[in-house]
Amino acid sequence: MAYDEKVVRVLREFRLVDAEDNLRNVKIADGGMGPLLSPDVIDRFVAADTTSDKHWLRWIFFQAAGGAKAREASGRGLEQMKQRFVDERVNGFQNPQTSEMYAPVPRAKAEARWTKVEAGFKQLLIAADQDSVVKLGVFGYFRNWPGGTHRIYETVVAAVEKFLRLYKKILQVNKEFVREGKEELPITPEGLDTVEKMVDVTKKVERYIASRTARQDIRLAKWRNEDWIYNDDYVTCVAPLTYAAAVKYGWDSWPWANREKFDQTLSNEHSYGADAWKSNTTRGKVYVYVRFNQPVPRWVARRGGKFEVMQLTNLALELEAGTMKPWNLDNIIVYDEEGRNTMRIEDVKEMIKTEPERPPDPQDEEMPIKRGPNVYKTSQEAQKMLAHFDAALKEVAAWAAKFDLAEIKQDAMSLD
Repeated sequence: MAYDEKVVRVLREFRLVDAEDNLRNVKIADGGMGPLLSPDVIDRFVAADTTSDKHWLRWIFFQAAGGAKAREASGRGLEQMKQRFVDERVNGFQNPQTSEMYAPVPRAKAEARWTKVEAGFKQLLIAADQDSVVKLGVFGYFRNWPGGTHRIYETVVAAVEKFLRLYKKILQVNKEFVREGKEELPITPEGLDTVEKMVDVTKKVERYIASRTARQDIRLAKWRNEDWIYNDDYVTCVAPLTYAAAVKYGWDSWPWANREKFDQTLSNEHSYGADAWKSNTTRGKVYVYVRFNQPVPRWVARRGGKFEVMQLTNLALELEAGTMKPWNLDNIIVYDEEGRNTMRIEDVKEMIKTEPERPPDPQDEEMPIKRGPNVYKTSQEAQKMLAHFDAALKEVAAWAAKFDLAEIKQDAMSLD
């Protein structure tokens, strides 16, 4: 294809064209001549830069030739060439092509000869051919796509194409970063001096967008056209379908609903072990949150070096995928506000049932805070709460028998 002036300037800079702006030919493996860089590869590089002024074209050709590291290698290679050239002339050498012998000369004379030919060697290293790239690891080009065994051309083109597709979003994210007092992401060829930095920027933008979406995704399981499984003045039951919903409606002491761990998962690409929601739901765990809307038994516990009043108010039922059809109450694990999972449904009922007659605990008098009086004065009050709890459990059982595990979004960062 014919190249416009913007493209030709770049081709000239990297010595990919000759003095007449024709593609530069070099010796190839079969002994013939061929272009240093295949026209097909050049076309792919040009097509990858979708900007009107070909703003990224020089960056593409520079990175495809190995970038700054390869350029540094070329500098070292030039020094090695100089050292060999001077040493051969100081010690005397035989021309490998003509077998002609050259007598030794003083070092000063040898170095003067190097000065005369140095420009020519530099020209060779501005854009070395494939043989030199493979042999010396210098700045230069593989002849064909995808760019050697490391597929460097494929990597560079994929990186710039993705960056340019996301460019408007990157600008928007930078505006949000400024508002949040964060450092802006680099967006110029000078700021993105390696392919890895460009890839890192796009990853951060994708993660930021995904995390923002994840924070807003607070879906609950629907049942009988409502966003709850059961709801009355005494008990409410909901089932979170996303990590954000698990946190919003859950309790901090539950590992899969902890706000700090949720933030770590969304903000840190390497938050190993923080995503208990993904880990648990992937293993078939389903959570139903039970919230009592009327007073329920409470107790005093120590957490984080402080005494706190805990209640039955917030409970989480952990259902196993294999126990949901039919639903088996005996196998349901119950998490309380302390984060303990040693309780069962019958334990909860027993606490409610015996609350009216629960005797004072002598240890309460030694606590810096008190659990307070019994919340039910009569067994009728306790029985009324139990009746509503049983009704809620019955509805949860009906829902569980029909629930499709595919509704749960296990990976908060997935954009699906």
